[in-house]
Parts: sequence; structure tokens; C-alpha cells
Amino acid sequence: MQNNFDVSPVLNKSWEIFKENWEKLTLFYFGMMLLVGALTLIAPCQPPTGNDPDANLEWMMNGATIYYLYTLLVPGVAQLVMMAFFFKKVLSIAKDVDIELTTSTLLRVIATSVIVAIASYAALLCCFIPFIFIAPRLFIAPIYVIDNPNISVGEAIERSWNATKGNVGILIALYFVAVLVSILGMFCCLVGVIPAGAFTYVMMVVIYLFLSGQNGGDYEEVKVDGETPQEESFVIEEKTVCRD
Repeated sequence: MQNNFDVSPVLNKSWEIFKENWEKLTLFYFGMMLLVGALTLIAPCQPPTGNDPDANLEWMMNGATIYYLYTLLVPGVAQLVMMAFFFKKVLSIAKDVDIELTTSTLLRVIATSVIVAIASYAALLCCFIPFIFIAPRLFIAPIYVIDNPNISVGEAIERSWNATKGNVGILIALYFVAVLVSILGMFCCLVGVIPAGAFTYVMMVVIYLFLSGQNGGDYEEVKVDGETPQEESFVIEEKTVCRD
């Protein structure tokens, strides 16, 4: 199945979805950031303020482990859960269907996101070059789980890897577009950072829709072997009944 995956179609579709739903998507994204920030602020064993070497050393010896475990588990998991619901909402809008997000699916989304994050950071620690070829090929795996709730974590990662094959250059270009959007949001008196972040999340879903062969959600435009598929027609066979 062919699709017109490129920078321009992705941006156009992302803007179309965001423009029509920017209030609720921006509000949801703001709530997500607010929740994660609040959970981080109430973390136990907060690092000391100032440059007191003794206080910093004592914190590193006694409180740093608890602090980092908390920030990874509580705000981190909360962000993954909120992110999953954000992706679900955008998928529902783009496909015009009501997508369910069960507890089982949500747990697999979290597990997939954690594995993708570990693989990406491991590649980054090795060298920046492996990172830019590995991270772009895995990031849509959690969205695969949301859109296909019956697949496993491994299958979602495999599908993401296969779908992004040959498209790393375009994905890197879209990443820089997302960075540019975030920078422009910062210039808007920092108020634009929230909608810019929401728009970036919308882009991630649209990228998934194109790469998974769903043409951004516009199914009527999807082409198979260069031709628009015909709607299936069901013909009822006529039978002639002879009566004596």
C-alpha cells in the first residue's frame, strides 16, 4: 500500500486536526504538564538549594536515590498515561471513530514507551549517530498499541521499525520542524509553548497514520498500486424458481 508520506502532507494534516480542536488539545496538554510538574514538586528528598558542598554530598549519599526513583516512577508514569490518552484523542479525531483505551492496553503502552526510551538512551550513550537512526524508528510503537489493542509490545516495536524503514530522513526533518515550532512558541511570551507542544504530539499521531498506511486518516484517498480502491460490492445472486 502506497502513501504520500512527506513533510508537507504531515504538516498539513497536523495543522488541520489542531486548528479544528486546538482548545481542547491545548487544554489537555497543559493539564498534563501541570500534573507532571506538581508531582515533581512534591517529590520526597528534594535536592538542596544553593552551592553548599556538604549539603549536596549528604543529599547524594542519602536522598538522591529516593528522589530519582520517585521522579522516574510517579511523574514519569503519569506523563506516559496522559500521553496515551492524548494520542487516543487525536487518533479518534483523525479516524472519526471512538477508540477505547483499556487498562490492559494502557499497561502495554507504558511498557512499550519504557522499552523505546531505554533503547533510545542506550543508543545515545553509545554515540549520537546510532541514536538518530534508532530513535526515529521506534517512537510510533506506543501509538501502534493504542490503535491496535490486540498486538503485543514486541509486535508494536517490530511494526514501528518496519514502517519507518527508508523514512529516517523525513522523520529527522519533521523533528527539526517540531523543534522550530517549539522555539516559535517560546518567542510568543512563553504562552505559545503549550500549544506548540500539543501540536508536536498531534504530528506524532499523524506520522503514525501515514506510515501505517492510513494516509493521515483520509481513507478515501489511500491508493493501492497507484489506483484508488473500489468499494466492495455485494451482489445477490438471482435465482429463478420454476413452478409447475
